Amino acid sequence: MKKRDKKIPNYVRKINYLHRIGALPHDVGVHQVSVSHDTWCGIWQDRRCDCNPDIHVKWSQPAVAQN
Repeated sequence: MKKRDKKIPNYVRKINYLHRIGALPHDVGVHQVSVSHDTWCGIWQDRRCDCNPDIHVKWSQPAVAQN
């Protein structure tokens, strides 16, 4: 069993997981995600995120897109 690094905030861990399973874009470019933390999350008291935040892709622009 892998040890979980306690220094990595939950929202970063969840973004990595969503990317790994293909729920977030894999293509090269710029992607903006929104992270909605719970009201009791440590992020609001200048601590590490310890909730299970909702994460959604707001927009995505592939690197090959024309302006």
